[in-house]
Amino acid sequence: IISVDVPSYLVASQDITVNNLPFENQWESKGPVFLYFYKLLMILSFKNLAIFKLLNDVLLFAISFMLYKTSLLISKNKLIAVSSVLFFILVTSYEWYVTELSEIYCLFFISIQYYLITKYELTKKVIFISATLIALSSLVNQATAIFMIGLLILIFINHKNYQLSSSIAYVITGFVFPHIIFISIYFFNGLIKVYLTNYIKIPFGYVSSGRFELYELIVWLRRYFQYSEFLYYAILAIGIMFLVNFIFQGKIHIKNHFVNNLIYLSLGFSIYVIAGHNYQHHLFYSIFFISIFISQLKGDISTVSI
Repeated sequence: IISVDVPSYLVASQDITVNNLPFENQWESKGPVFLYFYKLLMILSFKNLAIFKLLNDVLLFAISFMLYKTSLLISKNKLIAVSSVLFFILVTSYEWYVTELSEIYCLFFISIQYYLITKYELTKKVIFISATLIALSSLVNQATAIFMIGLLILIFINHKNYQLSSSIAYVITGFVFPHIIFISIYFFNGLIKVYLTNYIKIPFGYVSSGRFELYELIVWLRRYFQYSEFLYYAILAIGIMFLVNFIFQGKIHIKNHFVNNLIYLSLGFSIYVIAGHNYQHHLFYSIFFISIFISQLKGDISTVSI
Protein backbone atom coordinates (compact mmCIF):
# COMPACT_ATOMS: atom_id res chain seq x y z
CA ILE A 1 0.00 0.00 0.00
CA ILE A 2 1.31 3.46 -0.94
CA SER A 3 -0.26 6.40 0.86
CA VAL A 4 -1.08 9.44 -1.27
CA ASP A 5 1.23 11.46 1.01
CA VAL A 6 4.33 9.30 0.46
CA PRO A 7 5.09 10.38 -3.14
CA SER A 8 5.01 14.01 -2.00
CA TYR A 9 7.48 13.26 0.79
CA LEU A 10 9.75 11.34 -1.58
CA VAL A 11 9.81 14.22 -4.07
CA ALA A 12 10.45 16.81 -1.34
CA SER A 13 13.39 14.84 0.10
CA GLN A 14 15.09 13.49 -3.02
CA ASP A 15 17.12 16.63 -3.81
CA ILE A 16 18.32 17.26 -0.25
CA THR A 17 22.11 17.47 -0.03
CA VAL A 18 24.67 19.21 2.17
CA ASN A 19 24.20 22.34 0.04
CA ASN A 20 20.46 21.95 -0.53
CA LEU A 21 18.31 22.31 2.57
CA PRO A 22 14.76 20.98 3.05
CA PHE A 23 12.17 23.51 1.76
CA GLU A 24 14.82 25.28 -0.34
CA ASN A 25 13.37 23.99 -3.61
CA GLN A 26 10.28 22.09 -2.46
CA TRP A 27 7.31 23.09 -0.31
CA GLU A 28 6.33 20.65 2.43
CA SER A 29 4.33 20.97 5.65
CA LYS A 30 6.37 18.48 7.70
CA GLY A 31 9.51 19.35 9.65
CA PRO A 32 13.07 19.19 8.31
CA VAL A 33 14.09 16.16 10.41
CA PHE A 34 11.35 14.15 8.69
CA LEU A 35 12.74 14.97 5.26
CA TYR A 36 16.28 14.13 6.40
CA PHE A 37 14.95 10.79 7.65
CA TYR A 38 13.40 10.16 4.25
CA LYS A 39 16.61 11.11 2.46
CA LEU A 40 18.67 8.77 4.65
CA LEU A 41 16.33 5.84 4.04
CA MET A 42 16.29 6.61 0.31
CA ILE A 43 20.09 6.35 0.28
CA LEU A 44 20.09 3.14 2.33
CA SER A 45 17.43 1.60 0.10
CA PHE A 46 19.19 2.63 -3.15
CA LYS A 47 15.88 4.30 -4.11
CA ASN A 48 14.13 0.93 -4.15
CA LEU A 49 10.59 1.46 -2.84
CA ALA A 50 10.24 -2.10 -1.48
CA ILE A 51 13.47 -1.78 0.53
CA PHE A 52 12.45 1.72 1.58
CA LYS A 53 9.19 0.36 3.02
CA LEU A 54 11.06 -2.43 4.82
CA LEU A 55 13.41 0.09 6.41
CA ASN A 56 10.39 1.98 7.68
CA ASP A 57 9.19 -1.29 9.21
CA VAL A 58 12.44 -1.30 11.20
CA LEU A 59 11.22 1.93 12.80
CA LEU A 60 7.93 0.21 13.61
CA PHE A 61 9.89 -2.63 15.20
CA ALA A 62 11.88 -0.12 17.30
CA ILE A 63 8.64 1.49 18.50
CA SER A 64 7.18 -1.93 19.32
CA PHE A 65 10.33 -2.80 21.25
CA MET A 66 10.05 0.40 23.32
CA LEU A 67 6.37 -0.37 23.90
CA TYR A 68 7.33 -3.83 25.15
CA LYS A 69 10.01 -2.43 27.47
CA THR A 70 7.64 0.20 28.86
CA SER A 71 4.80 -2.28 29.39
CA LEU A 72 7.19 -4.71 31.06
CA LEU A 73 8.32 -2.01 33.48
CA ILE A 74 4.72 -1.35 34.47
CA SER A 75 3.26 -4.86 34.52
CA LYS A 76 6.34 -6.94 35.48
CA ASN A 77 4.77 -9.58 33.26
CA LYS A 78 6.29 -10.57 29.91
CA LEU A 79 3.04 -12.04 28.57
CA ILE A 80 1.12 -8.84 29.27
CA ALA A 81 3.94 -6.77 27.76
CA VAL A 82 3.82 -8.91 24.61
CA SER A 83 0.04 -8.49 24.56
CA SER A 84 0.43 -4.70 24.56
CA VAL A 85 2.69 -4.97 21.53
CA LEU A 86 0.39 -7.41 19.74
CA PHE A 87 -2.57 -5.11 20.25
CA PHE A 88 -0.62 -2.16 18.83
CA ILE A 89 0.60 -4.15 15.82
CA LEU A 90 -2.81 -5.65 15.09
CA VAL A 91 -4.68 -2.35 15.26
CA THR A 92 -2.08 -0.61 13.09
CA SER A 93 -2.05 -3.48 10.58
CA TYR A 94 -5.01 -1.88 8.84
CA GLU A 95 -4.32 -0.07 5.56
CA TRP A 96 -4.65 3.39 7.14
CA TYR A 97 -1.42 2.96 9.09
CA VAL A 98 1.38 2.68 6.55
CA THR A 99 4.80 3.01 8.14
CA GLU A 100 6.05 5.79 5.85
CA LEU A 101 3.87 8.41 7.53
CA SER A 102 5.34 11.04 9.85
CA GLU A 103 3.53 9.59 12.88
CA ILE A 104 5.86 6.58 12.87
CA TYR A 105 8.94 8.80 12.93
CA CYS A 106 7.44 10.89 15.74
CA LEU A 107 6.53 7.82 17.75
CA PHE A 108 10.13 6.66 17.49
CA PHE A 109 11.15 9.68 19.59
CA ILE A 110 8.04 9.82 21.77
CA SER A 111 8.21 6.10 22.66
CA ILE A 112 11.80 6.54 23.88
CA GLN A 113 10.84 9.66 25.82
CA TYR A 114 7.91 7.93 27.49
CA TYR A 115 10.08 4.93 28.39
CA LEU A 116 12.58 7.25 30.08
CA ILE A 117 9.97 8.97 32.26
CA THR A 118 8.50 5.55 33.11
CA LYS A 119 11.79 3.99 34.16
CA TYR A 120 13.55 6.90 35.81
CA GLU A 121 12.78 9.67 38.24
CA LEU A 122 12.36 13.09 36.69
CA THR A 123 15.90 14.25 37.33
CA LYS A 124 17.28 17.25 35.47
CA LYS A 125 19.13 14.92 33.08
CA VAL A 126 15.97 12.94 32.28
CA ILE A 127 13.99 16.16 31.87
CA PHE A 128 16.56 17.61 29.46
CA ILE A 129 16.74 14.43 27.35
CA SER A 130 12.94 14.12 27.34
CA ALA A 131 12.48 17.70 26.16
CA THR A 132 15.12 17.17 23.45
CA LEU A 133 13.37 14.03 22.20
CA ILE A 134 10.05 15.88 22.03
CA ALA A 135 11.79 18.70 20.16
CA LEU A 136 13.19 16.23 17.61
CA SER A 137 9.71 14.75 17.23
CA SER A 138 8.29 18.24 16.65
CA LEU A 139 10.92 18.73 13.95
CA VAL A 140 9.35 15.73 12.24
CA ASN A 141 5.73 16.78 12.78
CA GLN A 142 5.01 20.09 14.50
CA ALA A 143 1.86 18.80 16.22
CA THR A 144 3.83 16.58 18.59
CA ALA A 145 5.22 19.63 20.38
CA ILE A 146 1.99 19.27 22.36
CA PHE A 147 3.64 16.48 24.38
CA MET A 148 5.70 19.21 26.04
CA ILE A 149 2.52 20.02 27.96
CA GLY A 150 2.51 16.46 29.29
CA LEU A 151 6.13 16.70 30.41
CA LEU A 152 5.46 20.02 32.16
CA ILE A 153 2.39 18.60 33.92
CA LEU A 154 4.41 15.63 35.19
CA ILE A 155 7.10 17.98 36.47
CA PHE A 156 4.50 19.98 38.41
CA ILE A 157 3.01 16.78 39.81
CA ASN A 158 6.26 15.10 40.83
CA HIS A 159 8.55 17.95 41.84
CA LYS A 160 8.67 20.07 44.94
CA ASN A 161 8.26 23.82 44.57
CA TYR A 162 11.92 24.66 45.07
CA GLN A 163 12.85 22.41 42.14
CA LEU A 164 10.34 23.77 39.67
CA SER A 165 12.30 26.75 38.35
CA SER A 166 15.44 24.78 37.54
CA SER A 167 13.43 21.86 36.11
CA ILE A 168 11.49 24.18 33.80
CA ALA A 169 14.79 25.75 32.72
CA TYR A 170 16.02 22.31 31.68
CA VAL A 171 12.75 21.69 29.81
CA ILE A 172 13.06 24.93 27.88
CA THR A 173 16.76 24.38 27.15
CA GLY A 174 16.23 20.81 25.97
CA PHE A 175 13.32 21.77 23.71
CA VAL A 176 14.73 24.98 22.29
CA PHE A 177 18.26 23.74 21.55
CA PRO A 178 17.42 21.56 18.48
CA HIS A 179 15.16 24.30 17.13
CA ILE A 180 17.87 26.94 17.50
CA ILE A 181 20.20 24.76 15.44
CA PHE A 182 17.80 24.61 12.50
CA ILE A 183 16.75 28.26 12.78
CA SER A 184 20.43 29.26 12.74
CA ILE A 185 21.16 27.10 9.67
CA TYR A 186 18.30 28.64 7.71
CA PHE A 187 19.05 32.14 8.95
CA PHE A 188 22.69 32.07 7.84
CA ASN A 189 21.63 30.66 4.47
CA GLY A 190 19.13 33.50 3.96
CA LEU A 191 16.18 31.10 4.09
CA ILE A 192 14.62 31.92 7.44
CA LYS A 193 11.40 33.21 5.84
CA VAL A 194 11.11 30.03 3.76
CA TYR A 195 11.68 27.92 6.89
CA LEU A 196 9.07 29.72 8.98
CA THR A 197 6.54 29.59 6.14
CA ASN A 198 6.93 25.83 5.69
CA TYR A 199 7.32 24.94 9.34
CA ILE A 200 4.71 27.25 10.90
CA LYS A 201 2.48 29.08 8.41
CA ILE A 202 1.53 26.13 6.18
CA PRO A 203 0.75 23.73 9.09
CA PHE A 204 -1.48 26.33 10.77
CA GLY A 205 -3.34 26.76 7.51
CA TYR A 206 -3.77 22.99 7.34
CA VAL A 207 -5.30 22.85 10.81
CA SER A 208 -7.73 25.71 10.14
CA SER A 209 -9.02 24.07 6.95
CA GLY A 210 -10.81 21.15 8.66
CA ARG A 211 -13.13 20.27 11.54
CA PHE A 212 -13.25 17.36 13.98
CA GLU A 213 -16.30 15.09 13.60
CA LEU A 214 -17.14 12.70 16.43
CA TYR A 215 -19.09 10.49 14.03
CA GLU A 216 -15.85 9.65 12.21
CA LEU A 217 -14.68 7.74 15.29
CA ILE A 218 -17.75 5.52 14.96
CA VAL A 219 -16.87 5.01 11.30
CA TRP A 220 -13.30 4.17 12.37
CA LEU A 221 -14.55 1.46 14.73
CA ARG A 222 -17.08 0.13 12.21
CA ARG A 223 -14.36 -0.27 9.60
CA TYR A 224 -12.48 -2.49 12.03
CA PHE A 225 -15.57 -4.68 12.31
CA GLN A 226 -15.52 -5.05 8.53
CA TYR A 227 -11.76 -5.66 8.56
CA SER A 228 -11.67 -8.21 11.40
CA GLU A 229 -14.51 -8.99 13.79
CA PHE A 230 -12.02 -10.52 16.20
CA LEU A 231 -9.97 -7.32 16.34
CA TYR A 232 -13.14 -5.23 16.65
CA TYR A 233 -14.28 -7.18 19.71
CA ALA A 234 -10.76 -7.11 21.15
CA ILE A 235 -10.82 -3.29 21.01
CA LEU A 236 -14.21 -3.20 22.71
CA ALA A 237 -13.17 -5.78 25.32
CA ILE A 238 -10.04 -3.86 26.29
CA GLY A 239 -12.03 -0.64 26.59
CA ILE A 240 -14.70 -2.31 28.73
CA MET A 241 -12.15 -4.10 30.93
CA PHE A 242 -10.38 -0.83 31.55
CA LEU A 243 -13.58 0.95 32.56
CA VAL A 244 -14.74 -1.93 34.78
CA ASN A 245 -11.37 -2.22 36.54
CA PHE A 246 -10.97 1.52 36.97
CA ILE A 247 -14.48 2.65 37.89
CA PHE A 248 -16.00 -0.31 39.69
CA GLN A 249 -13.20 -2.48 41.02
CA GLY A 250 -10.39 0.03 41.41
CA LYS A 251 -7.87 -2.43 40.07
CA ILE A 252 -5.69 0.02 38.22
CA HIS A 253 -2.31 -0.53 39.81
CA ILE A 254 0.78 1.67 39.96
CA LYS A 255 -1.28 4.84 40.04
CA ASN A 256 1.42 7.22 38.84
CA HIS A 257 1.83 5.23 35.63
CA PHE A 258 -1.90 5.44 35.03
CA VAL A 259 -1.87 9.22 35.44
CA ASN A 260 1.14 9.57 33.13
CA ASN A 261 -0.51 7.39 30.51
CA LEU A 262 -3.81 9.25 30.77
CA ILE A 263 -2.08 12.60 30.24
CA TYR A 264 -0.16 11.40 27.19
CA LEU A 265 -3.17 9.59 25.74
CA SER A 266 -5.24 12.77 26.07
CA LEU A 267 -2.56 14.81 24.32
CA GLY A 268 -2.16 12.18 21.61
CA PHE A 269 -5.89 12.17 20.96
CA SER A 270 -5.94 15.97 20.94
CA ILE A 271 -3.66 15.85 17.88
CA TYR A 272 -6.44 13.99 16.06
CA VAL A 273 -9.01 16.53 17.25
CA ILE A 274 -6.95 19.66 16.55
CA ALA A 275 -5.90 18.47 13.09
CA GLY A 276 -9.60 18.51 12.26
CA HIS A 277 -9.41 16.31 9.15
CA ASN A 278 -10.50 13.04 10.81
CA TYR A 279 -7.64 11.15 9.16
CA GLN A 280 -7.29 7.77 10.84
CA HIS A 281 -3.49 7.83 10.88
CA HIS A 282 -3.69 10.80 13.26
CA LEU A 283 -4.81 8.22 15.84
CA PHE A 284 -1.40 6.53 15.80
CA TYR A 285 -0.45 8.22 19.09
CA SER A 286 -3.74 7.28 20.76
CA ILE A 287 -3.37 3.63 19.75
CA PHE A 288 0.16 3.56 21.16
CA PHE A 289 -0.88 4.86 24.58
CA ILE A 290 -4.04 2.72 24.66
CA SER A 291 -1.73 -0.26 24.16
CA ILE A 292 0.23 0.79 27.24
CA PHE A 293 -3.02 0.81 29.22
CA ILE A 294 -3.14 -2.98 28.84
CA SER A 295 -0.09 -3.31 31.08
CA GLN A 296 -1.91 -1.43 33.87
CA LEU A 297 -4.83 -3.81 34.20
CA LYS A 298 -4.70 -6.64 36.68
CA GLY A 299 -5.79 -10.07 35.58
CA ASP A 300 -4.88 -12.03 32.50
CA ILE A 301 -5.88 -9.35 30.01
CA SER A 302 -3.25 -10.71 27.64
CA THR A 303 -5.76 -13.32 26.50
CA VAL A 304 -7.95 -10.56 25.04
CA SER A 305 -5.42 -9.39 22.48
CA ILE A 306 -3.91 -12.82 21.86
